[in-house]
Amino acid sequence: MRRWVQRHPSTPFHQSADDPAILELCGRLGLRSDVQDLGGEDNLTVLVDAGRHVLRTYKPFVSRRRLAEIQRVRHTVAAAGVRVPVPIRIGESSLFRCGPRWAEVEPFLTLPSTTGQLTAEALFRGLGRLHRALAQIPAMATHDLRRSFVSCATLLQWVSANVADGLINDARANEFRRQIRRLESRRVDPSDLPVQIIHTDPHAGNIVATDADDFAYLDFCGVESAPRIHDVAIAFAYLLSSAPHNPVLIADKLPALLDAYADGAQSILGRREHDALPIYAAAVAIYYDICDWDPGMSTISAWLLNFINA
Repeated sequence: MRRWVQRHPSTPFHQSADDPAILELCGRLGLRSDVQDLGGEDNLTVLVDAGRHVLRTYKPFVSRRRLAEIQRVRHTVAAAGVRVPVPIRIGESSLFRCGPRWAEVEPFLTLPSTTGQLTAEALFRGLGRLHRALAQIPAMATHDLRRSFVSCATLLQWVSANVADGLINDARANEFRRQIRRLESRRVDPSDLPVQIIHTDPHAGNIVATDADDFAYLDFCGVESAPRIHDVAIAFAYLLSSAPHNPVLIADKLPALLDAYADGAQSILGRREHDALPIYAAAVAIYYDICDWDPGMSTISAWLLNFINA
């Protein structure tokens, strides 16, 4: 999994902002090709057209059908009053080929200079509001090949693949397997949980406060249908990883965070969702640790598993 995400041998994720395909697409769409790279891990996002538009090219394995569904989700939540970047049509389409990838164009979304001031409670309130809008959309037929919500069996497969690729040693692999088996013994069946479309990467870089009580939402490339508590667990795991040496400080805030989420969602979490939250957060931490995405997750996964089994 880590090898696939970071550098698949035949379809690398990296694409330079001065790639000829980018410049050709700008010319084809009538956009000024003064390209400025805005960053991004998986997708290339560039500012074009004298700062008026953003051009985003997706990973090579994102199909036209998948991107069309991502766009449908964003259009639907925007129509419900949620502030998201919405792709625009140029000519007959909002989906464009850019070399081996699919791409889209949207107006540049101006965010306030106070970006980054989001409190933990505001983050969970903002996530609740997004879930309230996403809950009205029918289930998705597609998902990212790098799925966010996976089974314990899949985690074990990734560990074995990383051992075979020489990315982790046997000792670390055995510790992962021990953690995953502990997790599996406590896992709450997804069929017992409310399922809807979720964001899959809800952190303060993607949920942005635009004023005292409103939000903008970014990066919908991973949206999929899954238990809504999985999104809450991801947000909680991110917060815990920000204080890996003292996670109790964050855990003590959890009741207030869930109250903020319920306020935004206008829906409280059910008993089984409360049961599932620490278990799903541990699964997120193990997932991220296997992929080596966040150095704080290793400590958090062990701490959560001890908390669950206490």
